[in-house]
Amino acid sequence: MGRILNVASVAIATTCASLPGADGTMLVSLLATTSHGCSDETMKKQELLDIATSHRLKFLSIDASVEFRQSGTAQSEFYPKATSRVRVNFFNGNASKIRVDDSLYTGDEANPGLVLKALERTRVWNGNKDTSIVWSVSASSGLINIDSVRQMRTQTQMQEFFNANLLNDTAENTAGMPSRSVVSILSSTWTSIREAPELVNGRECRVADWMNPVSGEIQISVWIDPERGCVPLKQTLPRMTYESVDIAEITPGIWVVTKAKKTTQLGGDKPVDGEIEVLRHESGALKVDLNSDIDDQVFEPALPDDYQLVENGVLIRMGKDD
Repeated sequence: MGRILNVASVAIATTCASLPGADGTMLVSLLATTSHGCSDETMKKQELLDIATSHRLKFLSIDASVEFRQSGTAQSEFYPKATSRVRVNFFNGNASKIRVDDSLYTGDEANPGLVLKALERTRVWNGNKDTSIVWSVSASSGLINIDSVRQMRTQTQMQEFFNANLLNDTAENTAGMPSRSVVSILSSTWTSIREAPELVNGRECRVADWMNPVSGEIQISVWIDPERGCVPLKQTLPRMTYESVDIAEITPGIWVVTKAKKTTQLGGDKPVDGEIEVLRHESGALKVDLNSDIDDQVFEPALPDDYQLVENGVLIRMGKDD
């Protein structure tokens, strides 16, 4: 953080422009001419971008069950643990349909250390609209209490699994900052590659630094493993860091971070610690399924037969959703 880059070397990178391909994928062309040759740094950046893009396009769909644990915040005192099943279809490397089924767990005052399921939430982007449903089971009636049904934007970047893997969509935000995506970071004009590799957990990584063009400071640094699809082993961002603990080759040539630690600095003296971990079956196998055919019906959530819709404490309706 705070290191000033040589802006001249960044300017050279503009001669190696990113061009949209006819099929919607990102194609990158090296424009090496005698008058505007590409620097060694830019050629290395291009090589890494090719690896990352190729790896990204191997993801056609993903079905992963993940647990997120956090301590040190007021919210984590109420919900110390959450589990999510995330199902995503991809098109040209970006999410085309998303379904997230969350379960939030709360502590049990009578049994310290025990956590109980407090509520469930389903969020879906079916390619045309977003739907968010928050529900819980009423202990008295046994009915499903639907606390709300509303339009709420569903994005992969709301899921820590995708952030740990830098597997979010590749668009920049309005300020020109790259998204939480390896491809997006490496595509940015304001990203440079450090000259020497660095070791992380015994793996030789290349380090990509993204410089804020206004302040001239490094705001994003990512340590990526070129031999494993440029999967991130470490990330530093404003007020937070991620460190990958376990990485698995789920299918030949496709690598996924399956366990990571997250540290967030919210302004106090004590950082907030979190851990993201892919759950396992009883057999010990990871609950990650890649490139299976996820039925479109998965992305059309239906309310259960017996439910009551409650908004702001007022019963709106009950029965079967038509």
